[in-house]
Amino acid sequence: MQSNPAYRQKFKVFLIPLFLFTACSQPVSEDQGGRIPPDNDTLEPVSYLDVELTDNFWKPKIEVNSLNGLRSVFKEAAPSIANFDIAAGKKEGRHNTGSYDDRNKVGYVSGVASDSDVYKILQGAAYSLHHHRDPALEEFVDSVIDRIAAAQEPDGYLFTYWLINDPEMRWSDIEKKHELYCAGHLFEAAVAYYEVTSKKKLLDVATKLADHVDEIFGPNKRVEVPGHQEIELALYKLYKITGEERYLNLSQYFVDERGNPDRIADQITAPEHDPNADTPNRWRHPSYRQDHMPMEDQDYAVGHAVRAAYFVTV
Repeated sequence: MQSNPAYRQKFKVFLIPLFLFTACSQPVSEDQGGRIPPDNDTLEPVSYLDVELTDNFWKPKIEVNSLNGLRSVFKEAAPSIANFDIAAGKKEGRHNTGSYDDRNKVGYVSGVASDSDVYKILQGAAYSLHHHRDPALEEFVDSVIDRIAAAQEPDGYLFTYWLINDPEMRWSDIEKKHELYCAGHLFEAAVAYYEVTSKKKLLDVATKLADHVDEIFGPNKRVEVPGHQEIELALYKLYKITGEERYLNLSQYFVDERGNPDRIADQITAPEHDPNADTPNRWRHPSYRQDHMPMEDQDYAVGHAVRAAYFVTV
């Protein structure tokens, strides 16, 4: 299968920074004369837990981020955090999402992926707490985690957009509704917070949701992949912290299934009439989400840059 040449021209530049990052990340010793040995094709990540910042440039910025930055973004994310209270039945209201037409206005709250905003901030807070212990910040994070846990369904499902708007629609549109994308960011936040604080409440929420996802998707189950990658790398992190191989297998499934020619055969041609034309829900070629051919056959980057970056990170 050949992808659209226009995508190739538009996004081939993506590989340049990716190559530079990869090359610069390779461990090189002095006795190698600055050359990367030809048989060294494995990158070994350095955990943030093994890094301590003591300099006069980054350390003050980490402290300012803890005292001001994180508190500011938590305030900005208040409507998204409130969605968990609404989903839990603790308060009444509609899902706090702004109109797409208002996306450039001050105070606009992202739509279906707003849960992920909260999870990303929690992950950032965990990293900050590693470098700068802040009991008040940690106490607030714990309170947010309580609100998230309260919104989780008994079977593990957690996505405030559908829980508030129409619970019967869960998993009805994983290409566009970002359920699995949000789940991935929850997993990453939970792993980070557990690593830093040893507190398991958010990790328990994450594993309960991961178990639910594993019951639905996979070989001999529902054969589909998320429209926005993220859960693949997050499941791997969850596997590393829990040792649960089902999470590793599910991550591998989502990677291997993307670009399956049998599944996408009826998706590669644009419809004669698209009722969602000129809207965010318009038809897009599968290459937009790197779903146009198997991963091992993709020798250049195409489509949505963030989705592609998550994909190659796996």
